[in-house]
Amino acid sequence: MTLPRLDPYLLSIGEELEDLSRIGARQPYRPSGPSLPREDLEVLARAATARLRKVTATPTLTEAGLMEGTELTSDGRMVAGLLTQAEARMRVESGRGRAPLTLDVYLGGGLGLAVATASPASIEDTPHGEAILEAAGSVALDLVDSSGIPALVASWVGLAPAWSLATAPETILEETVLTRVDEPETPPPPGADAHLQYVWSQPWFLWTLRSSGSPDGLAVVHAGAAGHFLLMSADEPGHVGFQCIPAAQLWAHLVEQTAVAVRG
Repeated sequence: MTLPRLDPYLLSIGEELEDLSRIGARQPYRPSGPSLPREDLEVLARAATARLRKVTATPTLTEAGLMEGTELTSDGRMVAGLLTQAEARMRVESGRGRAPLTLDVYLGGGLGLAVATASPASIEDTPHGEAILEAAGSVALDLVDSSGIPALVASWVGLAPAWSLATAPETILEETVLTRVDEPETPPPPGADAHLQYVWSQPWFLWTLRSSGSPDGLAVVHAGAAGHFLLMSADEPGHVGFQCIPAAQLWAHLVEQTAVAVRG
């Protein structure tokens, strides 16, 4: 019988626990709909509202089955309707290097239209040059039932199980955290314990979520194999709370944010 691989960091401190890092790699974000240049969405929206001057389809809109000539197809009308007349919206913002990455979900009639760039969790190396345009300039469309939105968001941000590591200090200068997101060589804060030093050594990206109807959003650091860390307000000026959050708890937040948006 083959025994599961043990987590190398936890094993180094005497904890014999399974390595969970491979689970996330097996659950990558895979959009099921067409991909097209971001500017094609503007063409589609103009075509939906054009009255006197007709708007001609781009080749990718035609290939995606959203337009034929100057007319929207039935799928095109549905997509354009959600884009231009959404009842509510959810937006996730992230990035890798200089590539701004986003996931927008337009809600209406019990459906959600997801418009997504490349997932930050699916990019292994920081993009440069043309790779930035490829990652941020093309979007994939997905039409899902509103009940499927939490799973779609979870997949895009790379939500996966990880062993919870309480770190110290519990509050960190916000500038230090944001600098570390962009610059991996940033040293950990003074007094960082062994757990935080390990978290600091992992590949990071930051993502934020805002939903219509919710005054509270989410700001989360994805720290590779070390898991997910929630950024919160702190009493100390210029600082943020830096707290490990289990995947199950973060999933509950996604479900709640979706429910608030759907209720409007």
